[in-house]
Amino acid sequence: MIGLKRDIVIKIIKGIAEHRSLDEIRIKLGFSKTVFQSILDQLVSEGYIEMVECKVSPMCRACASGCFSRKIGVKMYGLTDKALDTLDNAS
Repeated sequence: MIGLKRDIVIKIIKGIAEHRSLDEIRIKLGFSKTVFQSILDQLVSEGYIEMVECKVSPMCRACASGCFSRKIGVKMYGLTDKALDTLDNAS
């Protein structure tokens, strides 16, 4: 979490885990789109989240994310084991 406050990282990870939209998370935390994208990029580089693309049909039956609203080819962020460990330790 180099350069990022732990509570911000946890709020973003938790929002992704709850399948909230990135705009909803960004607005709730009060970040501009540019700053928020930089934070997401940093979380990817530090191994907390990863970019995934739905390639399954029908996705909702096979996807472990359980979002039930994405379409094939949609790119989204998924949590890594590191993020899940961070959430477990935050509780």
